[in-house]
Amino acid sequence: MAKLIDDSQKVVLDMDGVTSLPSIFLNVSFGRLIDEKGFDFIHKLTFLKITKVQADRLKKYIDSYKESKTK
Repeated sequence: MAKLIDDSQKVVLDMDGVTSLPSIFLNVSFGRLIDEKGFDFIHKLTFLKITKVQADRLKKYIDSYKESKTK
């Protein structure tokens, strides 16, 4: 994903079959990318088959991460 983002390509994440988004996964994926690329990379992501619960979880994680970085 990081390579595609570096090449300014859109990244499509298919959430079909994903049953949960644990913090450990979010930390080593989204958290790491935020640290390396900043928050703007998020605009290069497109989600397929994402549930409202998953979208809310991702939004909460990213908002919390932003808040922790501004302190």
